[in-house]
Amino acid sequence: MAMKRIYPNKNIYVAKYYPRQNFAYTPYLYLSQYRQPGDIYRTLMQFSLRCIPRHHCIDTARLHLTMYRNEIPPGLVVRCGLKRVLEPWLEKCVTWNSQPPSKLATSFTACFTDRPGTVLSKDVTHLVRSWYKGRKRNHGIVLTGDEFQNSLIGLYSTNYPDWTVWPYLEVHYHKARRTRCARRHRTHRHRYTCRKRGRC
Repeated sequence: MAMKRIYPNKNIYVAKYYPRQNFAYTPYLYLSQYRQPGDIYRTLMQFSLRCIPRHHCIDTARLHLTMYRNEIPPGLVVRCGLKRVLEPWLEKCVTWNSQPPSKLATSFTACFTDRPGTVLSKDVTHLVRSWYKGRKRNHGIVLTGDEFQNSLIGLYSTNYPDWTVWPYLEVHYHKARRTRCARRHRTHRHRYTCRKRGRC
Protein backbone atom coordinates (compact mmCIF):
# COMPACT_ATOMS: atom_id res chain seq x y z
CA MET A 1 0.00 0.00 0.00
CA ALA A 2 1.30 3.45 -0.94
CA MET A 3 0.60 6.79 0.72
CA LYS A 4 0.57 10.34 -0.61
CA ARG A 5 0.38 13.56 1.38
CA ILE A 6 -1.38 16.07 -0.87
CA TYR A 7 -1.31 19.77 -0.07
CA PRO A 8 -3.98 22.08 -1.52
CA ASN A 9 -3.11 23.84 -4.74
CA LYS A 10 -5.65 26.51 -3.72
CA ASN A 11 -6.72 27.63 -0.22
CA ILE A 12 -8.38 30.89 0.74
CA TYR A 13 -11.07 32.33 2.99
CA VAL A 14 -13.97 34.65 2.18
CA ALA A 15 -15.66 37.11 4.54
CA LYS A 16 -19.25 38.33 4.47
CA TYR A 17 -18.29 41.74 5.95
CA TYR A 18 -15.91 42.22 3.02
CA PRO A 19 -18.09 40.80 0.23
CA ARG A 20 -15.93 42.08 -2.67
CA GLN A 21 -12.48 41.61 -1.16
CA ASN A 22 -10.16 38.78 -2.16
CA PHE A 23 -7.93 37.28 0.56
CA ALA A 24 -5.50 35.26 -1.56
CA TYR A 25 -2.07 34.33 -0.18
CA THR A 26 -2.82 34.99 3.48
CA PRO A 27 -1.09 32.68 6.00
CA TYR A 28 -4.33 31.85 7.83
CA LEU A 29 -7.81 30.56 7.01
CA TYR A 30 -11.04 31.20 8.93
CA LEU A 31 -14.51 29.80 9.38
CA SER A 32 -17.53 30.51 11.60
CA GLN A 33 -19.00 33.76 12.89
CA TYR A 34 -16.55 36.17 14.54
CA ARG A 35 -17.81 39.10 16.64
CA GLN A 36 -21.42 39.74 15.67
CA PRO A 37 -24.25 38.52 13.42
CA GLY A 38 -23.24 38.61 9.78
CA ASP A 39 -19.50 38.61 10.52
CA ILE A 40 -19.08 35.22 8.83
CA TYR A 41 -16.03 33.48 7.38
CA ARG A 42 -15.72 30.42 5.13
CA THR A 43 -12.69 28.58 3.77
CA LEU A 44 -12.25 27.14 0.28
CA MET A 45 -9.66 24.52 -0.70
CA GLN A 46 -8.85 22.40 -3.71
CA PHE A 47 -6.59 19.34 -3.93
CA SER A 48 -5.23 17.89 -7.16
CA LEU A 49 -5.19 14.08 -7.35
CA ARG A 50 -2.84 13.90 -10.34
CA CYS A 51 -0.06 12.47 -8.18
CA ILE A 52 -2.09 9.26 -7.68
CA PRO A 53 -1.39 6.90 -10.60
CA ARG A 54 -4.19 5.61 -12.79
CA HIS A 55 -5.69 2.16 -12.25
CA HIS A 56 -5.32 2.25 -8.49
CA CYS A 57 -7.79 1.86 -5.64
CA ILE A 58 -8.07 4.39 -2.85
CA ASP A 59 -8.25 2.69 0.54
CA THR A 60 -8.57 5.71 2.82
CA ALA A 61 -8.38 9.49 2.59
CA ARG A 62 -8.29 11.88 5.53
CA LEU A 63 -8.27 15.66 5.65
CA HIS A 64 -5.93 17.18 8.27
CA LEU A 65 -6.27 20.80 9.41
CA THR A 66 -4.05 22.44 12.01
CA MET A 67 -5.73 25.02 14.23
CA TYR A 68 -3.94 28.24 15.05
CA ARG A 69 -6.79 30.16 16.70
CA ASN A 70 -9.87 29.09 18.66
CA GLU A 71 -12.57 31.55 19.75
CA ILE A 72 -15.23 28.95 20.52
CA PRO A 73 -17.00 29.90 23.79
CA PRO A 74 -16.57 27.59 26.81
CA GLY A 75 -18.91 24.63 26.75
CA LEU A 76 -19.64 24.90 23.02
CA VAL A 77 -18.94 22.27 20.37
CA VAL A 78 -19.10 23.56 16.81
CA ARG A 79 -20.34 21.29 14.06
CA CYS A 80 -18.40 22.30 10.95
CA GLY A 81 -19.64 21.57 7.47
CA LEU A 82 -17.43 20.13 4.74
CA LYS A 83 -19.10 20.90 1.42
CA ARG A 84 -18.29 19.81 -2.10
CA VAL A 85 -17.79 22.75 -4.48
CA LEU A 86 -19.94 22.44 -7.60
CA GLU A 87 -18.29 24.94 -9.96
CA PRO A 88 -14.75 26.12 -10.83
CA TRP A 89 -13.27 29.10 -8.98
CA LEU A 90 -10.11 31.19 -9.12
CA GLU A 91 -8.05 31.77 -5.99
CA LYS A 92 -6.99 35.25 -7.11
CA CYS A 93 -10.57 36.33 -7.78
CA VAL A 94 -13.00 34.57 -5.44
CA THR A 95 -14.85 36.70 -2.88
CA TRP A 96 -17.87 36.24 -0.64
CA ASN A 97 -20.14 37.52 -3.40
CA SER A 98 -18.58 35.32 -6.08
CA GLN A 99 -18.04 32.13 -4.07
CA PRO A 100 -19.19 29.03 -5.99
CA PRO A 101 -22.22 26.98 -4.99
CA SER A 102 -21.58 23.95 -2.82
CA LYS A 103 -23.33 20.89 -1.40
CA LEU A 104 -22.82 19.34 2.03
CA ALA A 105 -20.69 16.20 1.85
CA THR A 106 -19.93 15.53 5.52
CA SER A 107 -19.18 17.30 8.80
CA PHE A 108 -16.71 17.33 11.68
CA THR A 109 -16.56 18.95 15.12
CA ALA A 110 -14.35 21.48 16.85
CA CYS A 111 -14.45 22.06 20.60
CA PHE A 112 -13.67 25.00 22.90
CA THR A 113 -10.95 22.85 24.51
CA ASP A 114 -8.99 22.51 21.23
CA ARG A 115 -5.77 24.46 21.63
CA PRO A 116 -3.64 26.09 18.93
CA GLY A 117 -1.71 23.31 17.24
CA THR A 118 -4.58 20.83 17.51
CA VAL A 119 -5.03 18.83 14.33
CA LEU A 120 -8.63 18.44 13.20
CA SER A 121 -8.94 15.24 11.16
CA LYS A 122 -11.85 14.01 9.08
CA ASP A 123 -12.36 10.91 6.93
CA VAL A 124 -13.17 11.98 3.36
CA THR A 125 -12.62 8.65 1.61
CA HIS A 126 -15.99 8.57 -0.15
CA LEU A 127 -15.55 12.08 -1.55
CA VAL A 128 -11.97 11.56 -2.73
CA ARG A 129 -12.88 8.25 -4.39
CA SER A 130 -15.67 9.97 -6.30
CA TRP A 131 -13.18 12.58 -7.54
CA TYR A 132 -10.57 10.01 -8.49
CA LYS A 133 -13.03 7.80 -10.38
CA GLY A 134 -14.55 10.79 -12.16
CA ARG A 135 -18.03 10.33 -10.74
CA LYS A 136 -17.92 13.89 -9.39
CA ARG A 137 -15.90 16.85 -10.61
CA ASN A 138 -13.11 17.92 -8.31
CA HIS A 139 -13.66 21.63 -7.72
CA GLY A 140 -12.57 21.38 -4.08
CA ILE A 141 -14.34 21.90 -0.78
CA VAL A 142 -15.82 24.65 1.39
CA LEU A 143 -15.43 24.58 5.17
CA THR A 144 -18.14 26.28 7.23
CA GLY A 145 -18.58 26.68 10.97
CA ASP A 146 -21.30 28.01 13.24
CA GLU A 147 -22.65 31.02 11.35
CA PHE A 148 -25.14 32.07 14.03
CA GLN A 149 -22.99 32.57 17.13
CA ASN A 150 -19.46 33.85 17.78
CA SER A 151 -17.10 30.89 17.40
CA LEU A 152 -14.25 31.83 15.07
CA ILE A 153 -11.84 29.06 14.09
CA GLY A 154 -8.46 29.87 12.52
CA LEU A 155 -6.39 27.39 10.50
CA TYR A 156 -2.96 27.55 8.91
CA SER A 157 -2.80 27.88 5.13
CA THR A 158 -0.07 26.85 2.68
CA ASN A 159 1.15 30.46 2.75
CA TYR A 160 2.37 30.03 6.31
CA PRO A 161 6.19 29.66 6.46
CA ASP A 162 6.16 26.37 8.40
CA TRP A 163 4.98 23.64 6.01
CA THR A 164 4.46 21.13 8.85
CA VAL A 165 1.19 22.87 9.81
CA TRP A 166 -0.23 23.16 6.30
CA PRO A 167 -3.58 21.49 5.53
CA TYR A 168 -3.28 18.24 3.60
CA LEU A 169 -4.98 15.10 2.40
CA GLU A 170 -3.48 11.80 3.51
CA VAL A 171 -4.39 9.25 0.84
CA HIS A 172 -3.59 5.53 1.06
CA TYR A 173 -4.00 3.50 -2.13
CA HIS A 174 -2.92 0.31 -3.90
CA LYS A 175 -2.67 -0.92 -7.47
CA ALA A 176 -5.94 -2.42 -8.68
CA ARG A 177 -5.89 -6.11 -9.54
CA ARG A 178 -7.54 -7.23 -12.73
CA THR A 179 -10.54 -9.34 -11.74
CA ARG A 180 -11.34 -12.70 -13.28
CA CYS A 181 -14.55 -11.26 -14.65
CA ALA A 182 -12.67 -8.40 -16.33
CA ARG A 183 -10.18 -10.83 -17.90
CA ARG A 184 -13.00 -12.98 -19.28
CA HIS A 185 -14.76 -9.94 -20.69
CA ARG A 186 -11.57 -8.72 -22.38
CA THR A 187 -10.85 -12.23 -23.84
CA HIS A 188 -14.41 -12.54 -25.15
CA ARG A 189 -14.26 -9.10 -26.73
CA HIS A 190 -10.92 -9.93 -28.40
CA ARG A 191 -12.31 -13.18 -29.87
CA TYR A 192 -15.40 -11.40 -31.17
CA THR A 193 -13.24 -8.77 -32.88
CA CYS A 194 -11.01 -11.44 -34.48
CA ARG A 195 -14.00 -13.36 -35.86
CA LYS A 196 -15.53 -10.17 -37.22
CA ARG A 197 -12.29 -9.35 -39.02
CA GLY A 198 -11.86 -12.92 -40.27
CA ARG A 199 -8.75 -13.64 -38.23
CA CYS A 200 -10.15 -16.66 -36.37
